[in-house]
Amino acid sequence: KRTGLYPTDEVLAARVDALMDYDADIFHGVRVLKYKERFGFPEESFDTQLVVKALLDSVLPRHLGNLCKVLDESTTGWLAGTPKPTIADFFLVPPLNQLLEVRTPQLQGRQQASAGTLPVCLTGGAAAYTLRGSQEGNGVEEFKGVLKERFPQLQKLCAKFFAEPAVAEYYAARAAAAGTA
Repeated sequence: KRTGLYPTDEVLAARVDALMDYDADIFHGVRVLKYKERFGFPEESFDTQLVVKALLDSVLPRHLGNLCKVLDESTTGWLAGTPKPTIADFFLVPPLNQLLEVRTPQLQGRQQASAGTLPVCLTGGAAAYTLRGSQEGNGVEEFKGVLKERFPQLQKLCAKFFAEPAVAEYYAARAAAAGTA
């Protein structure tokens, strides 16, 4: 609350909490696909293509479509309808950006510099994990850009988020420190 990323209004705060909780609905299937054994699915008994098909054909479109409805109701373009981004935007936009493979100018160099990484970022609480596409048969390589054109509202949200001055400065500093600016 001290940073202004979490609303003091209780109704808005509940909306932000619900949006952050929605991360589990959106990304849990992708996490299971990537970390099969961690979730109790031995590699040899896991039908990767069946899961990928379900995620791409129904699960992700349903959840991403629901986020689009949330954005359609927003008068500000932010997930909670607030004048500025909230912690929910910071929590959901980076993984959405990578899932949709939206290339923002601030991230272009960093993404090109790590050409071996798959643009799917999974969040889990405060930690973020980038999936690596180099593992044979993990299934996550199937997502690369497939969902991008279907969700223009989410692309617009990602672009708006990364255009925020503090966010743009943060990623520019990271790119400079990594030598990819």
